[in-house]
Amino acid sequence: MASRLPLHIGILLGSARSPNNTSGFYKLVRQHLERLAPGSKISAYDPFTAPLPLGPYVMSAMASTLKPERREDGFANFGYPDPRVQEWSQIVQDLDALIIITPQYNWSFPSTIKEAVDHLYYEWANLPFATVNFGGMGGGDKCASALDQVIRGVHGNPVSTRKITIKLDPKYFNHDHILSGDEDFLKEHSELLDQEMRKVISAAKERQHVKKEFIMNAPAWVAEEKAKARAASQK
Repeated sequence: MASRLPLHIGILLGSARSPNNTSGFYKLVRQHLERLAPGSKISAYDPFTAPLPLGPYVMSAMASTLKPERREDGFANFGYPDPRVQEWSQIVQDLDALIIITPQYNWSFPSTIKEAVDHLYYEWANLPFATVNFGGMGGGDKCASALDQVIRGVHGNPVSTRKITIKLDPKYFNHDHILSGDEDFLKEHSELLDQEMRKVISAAKERQHVKKEFIMNAPAWVAEEKAKARAASQK
């Protein structure tokens, strides 16, 4: 039997501010993943590093109208005219799961995340997702709800059953205090993070061995899911 390849888990960082608190949460989440899934490849993607940010969606064709052609490596080529989008597509196709870490901005999430999502479509289909949200009074609960809607809208697989929302002291809202990820108050969230990261890892293991074929067949799978949703709404 062939040995299983290391899991590839991506972490998309939402904040474009510099410096920001997202980096501290990234350190915290990465520590949990490294302990729970040793040997996994963990890749961070942030708004400062190519191919991101992608900016507003300006392609003439909707991503959902593009059909995949198989590449020599088995992954799909959707024919995106922008090479940055093509690179982002290849990155996402190689993931076994994606975790989004983001602050809450005005009851939602930063535009950098929406742009990263909107430029692709079938690549997100059934991809395991989890979100780590933080903010002020509600700890990012509005952001978590908004992100969940978007993930479901592109037919992703939100594996978390409990929202990960972390309330920050107002002192972290300016540059005088930046989260390091080692703060004592974060320990109260350790059990929840462990529970939800285990779900991500479990789903990633299921995704890993089928992802290439799944993405090639994603248009048919999405069409079937839409038909099921329409039928359910008519009952």
